[in-house]
Amino acid sequence: AEAENEAGGRERDDLKQMHDEVKAENTELRRHLGEVDSALAQQEGALAGMVPRAQLAEAEAKLQRAEQAAEQREREVQEKELKVQEVKEQLRGLEGEVASLVEEMRRMVPQEELARLAQEVADSRQLSDDLAKRMATAHKEREVLQK
Repeated sequence: AEAENEAGGRERDDLKQMHDEVKAENTELRRHLGEVDSALAQQEGALAGMVPRAQLAEAEAKLQRAEQAAEQREREVQEKELKVQEVKEQLRGLEGEVASLVEEMRRMVPQEELARLAQEVADSRQLSDDLAKRMATAHKEREVLQK
């Protein structure tokens, strides 16, 4: 349950980071679009009488395509933000379930029993580590004797 809770926490952190990155990218796109609009307005005013109609129409078409691409990107960002929200809500539900399961497990198994089992696991790990060290030492000694 704790591993699931940690995994949920990591997933929530990853989703938050992704959400923040999407928001930052969205802000940057909006800023850039504002700069493009401003620059085009200045150029349009300065070139209104000097640019042939065909070039002006081509520039307007490019601007329209750029605006459509920016709008599409905005929709994609909004969709991602919705997905992030949905996953956050799912995580909240899972966190509640995990907390309930942990509490239920605590009620089912006395704390003394949990402490005893944890000590047994720690003792077993220590014995395993000691045995591994002894085996490594014995292996080295055998190699020395064989030489």
